[in-house]
Amino acid sequence: MIDASMREVKKTLELNPKDFKAYYNLGVVLGEQGFVGEAIAAYQQTISMNPRFKNAHFNLGTIYKAQNRLEAAKQAFKKVVEIDPDDIEARNNLGVIYAMQGKLDAALVEWQQVIALDPENRDVQANIEKAKKLIDQSQ
Repeated sequence: MIDASMREVKKTLELNPKDFKAYYNLGVVLGEQGFVGEAIAAYQQTISMNPRFKNAHFNLGTIYKAQNRLEAAKQAFKKVVEIDPDDIEARNNLGVIYAMQGKLDAALVEWQQVIALDPENRDVQANIEKAKKLIDQSQ
């Protein structure tokens, strides 16, 4: 399946090397195959061709977060939120990154934005509770 996907993406790029979505799809396929460095390059190519294509920024953020490259991940997710302020997943990821960096107040801001958009989000509600307890303990 992945080999077929790779062939299809490469064929699309041969026919239209300016197709930013094909580069994005290449990044997805490469990431699924474990070629993380190549996936990053494909997403960066996508962004260079269309800086407002939020999915490429999101996927970069996800890769960087998994690699514990928190500053790079934070910048990628911030770009997603700049493009789409209502992107719940990007805001939640920003909150998680801020919390990992010990910036609980900033994490709370992001998570409260998520709750404003999705009041029933139990995972984020739990994150808020934990962050508030940690803040209370540190005072």
